[in-house]
Amino acid sequence: AVVSTQSTGDQFDYVGEIRSLYNDELCLEINSETVVILYPCRGMPPGIGDNHVHGFTKNGNVRNGYRDGMCWDTATHEEKTIVKMYGCHVHSATEGESFGSQRFVYDETTQQVVHPPSKRCMELIDRRTVWLMKCDKVRREQRWDIKMSPWF
Repeated sequence: AVVSTQSTGDQFDYVGEIRSLYNDELCLEINSETVVILYPCRGMPPGIGDNHVHGFTKNGNVRNGYRDGMCWDTATHEEKTIVKMYGCHVHSATEGESFGSQRFVYDETTQQVVHPPSKRCMELIDRRTVWLMKCDKVRREQRWDIKMSPWF
């Protein structure tokens, strides 16, 4: 389902809480240093303005409900890299086009959050840490479920 917001005009493929399938008590969240971390899931529908809400845009950005105008980004394509919020870049969704460091997609088949520029996936490392690591479809630490928000 494609949804859009009036404030940014962005169209989203997914908007909601991103829950670990390795440890279903943990969800992705943005901390005060704007780093994507793991935090206990709230168990209630996330809403606009919540640092627990993430939206995968049609253009390949991941925005957060709490940090307006900021998107997931990474400074390097190496393993053990954190994902942090930075000012959003404009991307085209044209197939085959080279994308910058802010391109992330959710693969429904593998349930992985993939960073195509580095060919790495978001992986739960411990109860607070998530890194970009080599994608491995077998690793449960790389599997995520998006609980869609009813607000969108």
